[in-house]
Amino acid sequence: MKILTFSIGNSIYGIDIKYVRQALFRIEIEEYYSGKEYILGVVDIKGTLYPVVDFGKLLKGKESTGEYFIVLTTSNGGLVGKVDAILGITDISERILDSQMNVSETLNPYIIGAAKVNNKVIFIVDVNKILTII
Repeated sequence: MKILTFSIGNSIYGIDIKYVRQALFRIEIEEYYSGKEYILGVVDIKGTLYPVVDFGKLLKGKESTGEYFIVLTTSNGGLVGKVDAILGITDISERILDSQMNVSETLNPYIIGAAKVNNKVIFIVDVNKILTII
C-alpha cells in the first residue's frame, strides 16, 4: 500500500494515495460557521466545493500551523485536509499495518492502523470515517 505522509506537530500520519487527488500550498478558504471547530470553511477546486478540515484539530486537538492542504476524494464525497507539512509517498506492507491495528484503534477513532517505517510510527487515517462527520 502506498500512502501520502504528512505531519501534525511531531506526529506522522498517512493516507492511502488512492484517495489523494492533489496537494496544495496556501489556498483561499471561504469561511462559514458549521458548528464544528475542525471545519474551517469551503474551497472551490476546479468548480467543485470541498469542506476544509483542520486535521490538527480533528486528529490531535490542536490547530494545524502549516499552510499545506491535501485534496481527498472517495465514492462518498471529498474534503480538503489542512496539515503542518506534506512529507511524501511511503510504501508500507499490509503485514506491517495489520500487526499494529490493536494499538491504533485505542488512540483515535479516525485512525485505522499504524506502521513503523524507518523507526518512525505512521498513523493511517480513515478518510471515509472523517467524511461521515462533516
